[in-house]
Amino acid sequence: FVMIKMVATLIAAAISSATMAESILWQNVPKGMAYSDVQTLYPASAGVVHKPASIGLKHFQITEKCEGRVNIRFEKGSVVSVDIEAPLGYKAWKNDTDCDRIILNALTRKYGDPNRSLREVTPGPLIDTKEKKYVWVTEQGTDIRLELSNMDPQFTITYTAASTDSAL
Repeated sequence: FVMIKMVATLIAAAISSATMAESILWQNVPKGMAYSDVQTLYPASAGVVHKPASIGLKHFQITEKCEGRVNIRFEKGSVVSVDIEAPLGYKAWKNDTDCDRIILNALTRKYGDPNRSLREVTPGPLIDTKEKKYVWVTEQGTDIRLELSNMDPQFTITYTAASTDSAL
């Protein structure tokens, strides 16, 4: 009886671990993670801001040459998405680095060719907004959306649970 109970416990733990691994949105933050657990991972400091609906990391090193702001977003106290954006005006201080291209290449190397891509040009009153959008769907069930723009923020990476819609 004790052996059966131990095996059942191990199977339950494996299923729980597999479920947790499948729902990882970004790094060690799964969809549905409690606000208090994310606070423990990222305690408030000069570079980490806690707000009621989000926890922000001001300076996150995306690649060796590219930095971004991370926003972990919550609904009803649970993680729903993670966004990484270029710091406002990042081209001004990273003018020697093409972070858009570097990030696109890094995501493509890690996840393969995007499942979908779309290029949009939206006419504006003073300047045309040019956007490119790429979407990857991971085997773990995470949508990764990269939006590149000629306006601030110049790039945004969004991690959410995979959706069933095909629209960008």
